[in-house]
Amino acid sequence: MVVYFLDNDIIIKLSAYNLFWQAMKAWGIADPAIRVLPTASRFISRDWSIKDQYDGRTRTEACRIADKCTKLVNPGTPEFAALQGIEGIDVGEALLISATSVEPDFYIVTADKRCLRALASSGMTATLDRLQYRIICLEQLVIQLIQQDTDFDKIYRRITKATACEVSVTEAFKLADQAAIIQRLQEEVDRLRNDTGNLLVP
Repeated sequence: MVVYFLDNDIIIKLSAYNLFWQAMKAWGIADPAIRVLPTASRFISRDWSIKDQYDGRTRTEACRIADKCTKLVNPGTPEFAALQGIEGIDVGEALLISATSVEPDFYIVTADKRCLRALASSGMTATLDRLQYRIICLEQLVIQLIQQDTDFDKIYRRITKATACEVSVTEAFKLADQAAIIQRLQEEVDRLRNDTGNLLVP
């Protein structure tokens, strides 16, 4: 089974849009394949910056999702410690990345661009080789959702009414039509790909 490691950012932003499970389905991610940080629910419910930015419905939904999903296990590898020493990678992201080392087939699903850029310039050759074409960003998920879901109006309505939590998505959904929105999101994917080499899925 292919395993998908999700960071806290992707959970809470898709919860803000009220589109988490729809996005998973559009990408073909089955519930048993999802792995989240063991501290995800506690972090989302208690972190002051999340409380400051997101409403109670979003936080409750994100915690419900995190509680439902399987928690990843710390492999206890030297890589975990090394990743924590890189500026721009927090302990949660370090754990998420290092947990992939014990899975033969995996993807990381993240909305943390700062982490990806830090990882790409980290010089951790073995880690970067393992993660080639193994990372899915938020904009790629939204593009796939638009292309797979037959109810574009629902997606548009939910995102435009949500807390503006990802600038690229907020700006894209100010555009006039579906094709223009996809194009703007793809431009952001291309920009991130330019910054991170071969990390993003094609």
